Amino acid sequence: MPRSPSGIRLDTSGFDSLRAVLDYSTDLVEKPDKPAPAKEESSGFFEGLNAAAKVFFILFLIGLIVLFIWIIAEQFSKPSDKKVTTLFDEAHVDQLEENLPEADLLSPLEQALAAGDYNLAVRLLFLSYLKELILKGRIEWRQDKTNGEYLSELRGTDNFDEFARLTLVFERVWYGKATLSRAQYDQIAQQFKIATSRI
Repeated sequence: MPRSPSGIRLDTSGFDSLRAVLDYSTDLVEKPDKPAPAKEESSGFFEGLNAAAKVFFILFLIGLIVLFIWIIAEQFSKPSDKKVTTLFDEAHVDQLEENLPEADLLSPLEQALAAGDYNLAVRLLFLSYLKELILKGRIEWRQDKTNGEYLSELRGTDNFDEFARLTLVFERVWYGKATLSRAQYDQIAQQFKIATSRI
């Protein structure tokens, strides 16, 4: 019988018979094979988003593309359905005014009316009225003359009151930047027509 280190004798004769009866080998739990670690893929921006965020991001990108295409299309679309731009803007009228006695004002007036620019049309009516006064010898034209100087020239004439009234109308519309309807313009045009016939 073997001796234990403490000096006590152990009887091990019955162990072998017990080993034959008791078989613990079936109780061992087999450890499952560990799956191989997944290959680490490069996680991009899109990988970290949940499904709702991915859908939102895709819709956002589609919206940006549609907006970009719409802006480009607007830039290159023909202005057929837009308000016609008058060819005679303020700078062109200034050029006509430089040589008022010979200027053709009818064509620019028609274009301003077609474009719905009634303020410019009133300015052209006033210049037409001035032109008639010049051609009939009622005033002496000079490019740098003011309306006040023309008014002084007309003092004591039959045209003084109408010129004063129409100058006031013109200055309120043009310099005051009044918003005119077509009906309001037509009333003003009628006043200029009557005044021109009385020169």
